[in-house]
Amino acid sequence: MPDTTSNPQQMEELTRAISTLLPAIKGLEDSLRSMDREALTRQAEMAASLDRIAAALETLVEKENEIQATLEEQMNAQQSLTTALPKLDQQLLKSTTTSERLEGQITSLLTLLQGPA
Repeated sequence: MPDTTSNPQQMEELTRAISTLLPAIKGLEDSLRSMDREALTRQAEMAASLDRIAAALETLVEKENEIQATLEEQMNAQQSLTTALPKLDQQLLKSTTTSERLEGQITSLLTLLQGPA
């Protein structure tokens, strides 16, 4: 037959133990909730930082594309100048030759015009 007198004493001890543990469990629960809130806050901050980094990278890619396009334009302009310079040199040489020839003809005409009248 079980001892019925020890049962109320055990219940009282169990109640005291639960009463002692309950504040500790409540404190632990509050600590965990606080840690969860902090983790969520950090996660939101990290997400915002990643968004800023992604936007900065997108801007860098756009600038790189602009620079690449400008570089291609400059290279095309350089190629055009490289192609045009020999032609301009030939035209200048022709112009110089023509000028020298005309100068000689003008000198001859002046000599004729200034000759005996």
